[in-house]
Amino acid sequence: MLDPHERLHDQPVLFEGAMGTALMRRGLSAGQSPESYTLDHPDAVADIHRSYVVAGARILKTNTFNANRFRLEQAGLEDRLEDCNRVAVTIAKQAAGEQGLVAGVLGPTGAMLAPAGTGTEEEFRQTYLEQASILASAGADVFLIETMYDVREALAALTACKQAGDKPVLVTMTFSRTKRGFLTMMGDTPQRAFQLLADAGAFAVGANCNLDSRDMVRLAADIRDHTSKPILIQPCAGQPQTHAHGLSYPDGPDRFAENTMRIVKLGVEMVGGCCGTTDEYIRRLATMIDTDTDTKGATK
Repeated sequence: MLDPHERLHDQPVLFEGAMGTALMRRGLSAGQSPESYTLDHPDAVADIHRSYVVAGARILKTNTFNANRFRLEQAGLEDRLEDCNRVAVTIAKQAAGEQGLVAGVLGPTGAMLAPAGTGTEEEFRQTYLEQASILASAGADVFLIETMYDVREALAALTACKQAGDKPVLVTMTFSRTKRGFLTMMGDTPQRAFQLLADAGAFAVGANCNLDSRDMVRLAADIRDHTSKPILIQPCAGQPQTHAHGLSYPDGPDRFAENTMRIVKLGVEMVGGCCGTTDEYIRRLATMIDTDTDTKGATK
């Protein structure tokens, strides 16, 4: 049986790429809940996971980014909360097989803490505890809290995950590049955010979404300089551009893979893809990792 703690220390560990992008290519319409797609089209979600496994990913991410009560109530799916989480884990576990791991994904509630909103940290903790408990009981190997823009919400989710099960908890924040450096929407710096998360018991910290692979290289270097925790970095394929035929992304698989290899060479232990990335992006990155003289054979 795989030990998640040991597997996450293999270097580098390759996560899968975007789920939402792949779902849209399979017919997910604007405004449709990705979680409802899991329930209505489980075979399509399974195919996406399997394509990432074939490409070289060893950690799959459940299609549960919006599967907390706040988000599901907005989608009219609150009565399917358990199904949305449990079915997503089952699909990912089957696709991962015996050699892969499944990360139970928890995303933002979409609500705001005071003073920007009326949410409370205890309310958020209870919301995440509900979701994390289902993910754990369904068989998720690790927890992945991602795309967080307020470190206080990230800490509430981290506390909930640690209460829900004895599993590694990975937390990635979302940053923008500003004149004052990299900051979250709520003004959190990487140094402050990741120190608080490390002190609260996060197994790993990092960043995902919003930034393309080039900017993620710079952010990853900053994070590596300020934490001894394992790091997970998941760049986007750049900012989406809207066309008559749909969306396109400026970073192709080659540019993404080349820049993400630069991130690996900074000593970052875990990498994957966010918005706009596909199995081809992960395949290119896996090939580079496998043929690089410093990392050859490290992925398992």
